[in-house]
Amino acid sequence: MVVLSPGIPVAKMQAFLAACPNAQVVSELELACWFTQEPILAVTGTNGKTTTTTLIGEILAKAGKKVFIGGNIGTPLSEYLLGDVKADAVVLEVSSSSCRTCTPSAPL
Repeated sequence: MVVLSPGIPVAKMQAFLAACPNAQVVSELELACWFTQEPILAVTGTNGKTTTTTLIGEILAKAGKKVFIGGNIGTPLSEYLLGDVKADAVVLEVSSSSCRTCTPSAPL
């Protein structure tokens, strides 16, 4: 398995990936999603991602939810999973290239 970092362009990995033709290639976000039990709200798009992600997190916090806000604007989801504090919901800013389907375990 090869886990790609969003900070390294896939084009720069072509030689390495060619040497591993049978490897499963996933993004850091996809791998972390496999181990996330909390509902995930992923925000992507051209403009306003950081503002929208922060706003959603603040709305959920005002509603009494424990919220993790991260992704491209801070702590990666994989790092959150290694911590001891768990949230009721995860709100992530993500690039469209790292988006894949993550099935949340429960509705908010």
